[in-house]
Amino acid sequence: MDPVFGLLGKRALVVGGGLGIGRESARLLAAQGASIAVLDLDPARAEVMADELRKAGTTACAVGADMSDPAAADAAVREAADKLGGLDILVNIVGRNSMRTDLADIAPEQFELLLSRNLRHHLYTSGAFTRLLRAQKKSGAIVMVASVAGLVASPGLGGYAATKAALISMTKTMSAEWGPLGIRVNAVAPGVTWTDRNQWGEEVQAQARKSVPLGRIGDQTEIARVILFLASDLASYVTGQTVVADGGATVVTAFDAPST
Repeated sequence: MDPVFGLLGKRALVVGGGLGIGRESARLLAAQGASIAVLDLDPARAEVMADELRKAGTTACAVGADMSDPAAADAAVREAADKLGGLDILVNIVGRNSMRTDLADIAPEQFELLLSRNLRHHLYTSGAFTRLLRAQKKSGAIVMVASVAGLVASPGLGGYAATKAALISMTKTMSAEWGPLGIRVNAVAPGVTWTDRNQWGEEVQAQARKSVPLGRIGDQTEIARVILFLASDLASYVTGQTVVADGGATVVTAFDAPST
């Protein structure tokens, strides 16, 4: 482990830590000396990951909870703090889109599901974490996962994009409100990324090679590395920011220039 990260002895709650970017984030934080509470909607999946970390020599525990329920989110944060002896870091990975539809046709229940999956739980979980630290007069760090969909027009993904744009805004407001408490709040906005859930076909891969400056789809471990940075002391003067990790996709506009 590298002391420059300042994570030795820190205690991190990783929401969505049983799979994908969350699992990789838990591994990286543990490798730098943090104790880990792995929280997942599936308690068995959380326990599998916690057991892996314990076998590697990390202090780790598992918590099963549905963080879209405010009471459950509050209880889960307190459970994680009790098991680890406190918390210093919150990483919230949870978010998903499973529908493509024009905004004119999105059903109210579809939009409510997107709000629950991608926005509300960030408020509930971050609020519970902050109240815990505020009562103890302790500083800390929060890292959330947004999306480049919240930064650009996203035809067919408008509902999902709206929740991610709101999360980016909420990150800024949280950082302003909680900065005086010593709590940093940041987010990472991935572009198209390989994860355990997102397995992209050849058409998407070909488009990435053509339109992404780095010429490829990102990997979940690459996103986890950004999360590690934002959670660590390397980012001790960084707050209210959304770090885009998309291979450069959102900084270019590809077009065929007319010949002269």
